[in-house]
Amino acid sequence: MKRITIVVFALTIAIGFNVSKACAQWQTDSKYGFKIKLPQGWTQKSHMDGSDKVYDYQSADNNAAVQLRVFDADSRVTTAMLAQVYEQKMLPQGTQKQSLVNHTTTNGIPGMMGLYVLKYNNVDVNMAAFYTVQNSKGYVLTAIIPASMISQKGPEVKSVTQSFVIDGFPKQTVAKQKTTQQPSGLNSLLNKASQTANTTAVTDIGNEPSMVGHYNFVSRSDGKDLLNYWYIILNKDGTYIDRHQLKEGNYTTGDEGTWKASGKQVTLYNKYHPAVNTTYTIENGQMKQVSSSGTVFYFKKQ
Repeated sequence: MKRITIVVFALTIAIGFNVSKACAQWQTDSKYGFKIKLPQGWTQKSHMDGSDKVYDYQSADNNAAVQLRVFDADSRVTTAMLAQVYEQKMLPQGTQKQSLVNHTTTNGIPGMMGLYVLKYNNVDVNMAAFYTVQNSKGYVLTAIIPASMISQKGPEVKSVTQSFVIDGFPKQTVAKQKTTQQPSGLNSLLNKASQTANTTAVTDIGNEPSMVGHYNFVSRSDGKDLLNYWYIILNKDGTYIDRHQLKEGNYTTGDEGTWKASGKQVTLYNKYHPAVNTTYTIENGQMKQVSSSGTVFYFKKQ
């Protein structure tokens, strides 16, 4: 799918489009194993983008939209890889990334949540995307609302995204499916990325007693204030808990896993997404982490 497709999708909020039917209540797809509940008056259309199935849902007043993209995922595809490829290949140029964090839905589906800002004709449009790989399928659930209408349309859109359910969840073991043709769309991009992905299993987890404890977020070097709270707990048994709440929408997100110390550094290994690990530096009760963009996050031991 070309990047411009999402821009066009965003524009439907303002100008509308012809749809296949008016929808109400639960919408299901037995092949891709999900269901989602739409308010009365919302409309739906679907199409294939290569080997990806794409559903477009739109509010009755054309001021909010939700899109679900789903595809058969290679066993090597992770949620972190899905989010990375989607951001790099699918989002339109000029998109401002606000955050990308681990997130578990109200229905218990683990994944990652990204928040973005698009601008078209000098109008800010807010976009949220939930990424997850479950039962040998990849899902990208996005919601788009003009920034000026967040308070009016936010609750309605939230009711749609929170209703998203994957059949058979919690995750069941599913045999790897064979493909008979070369996939395209987002599936093709992920297959290419998975061939070069390098993930390492964590087999030697240790800890340093002086690092054990509860660390509270204090500040970040760019001065942004996006969180109600953020804390990381390093347990004596070599496990950790990370929890934080976004001010936008009051989403509580986080992850857990194991940690390993090496000198003044401690690395957190996400148990849900093995390809994701984060390294912090701890010294004199202070903890900090430098992101790939150079932003420094500061924590203080409780």
